[in-house]
Amino acid sequence: MCNSKLMSVIFLVFYAVLLYFSFNNDMNAQMIAMRMMGIGMFAEAVLGVYTAFKKHDRKK
Repeated sequence: MCNSKLMSVIFLVFYAVLLYFSFNNDMNAQMIAMRMMGIGMFAEAVLGVYTAFKKHDRKK
């Protein structure tokens, strides 16, 4: 997805919080988890597109 260590850590924490909310018995927490999952999937897709189309400056 992305070669950034910072972004990897951010997504790890994000998905850990998502897991916490998804296993909660409160229906509002489960709705938050669904929204977080949508945001996370969209952010991963944006980063994938960014890294795929990013121009690499290479000196010859």
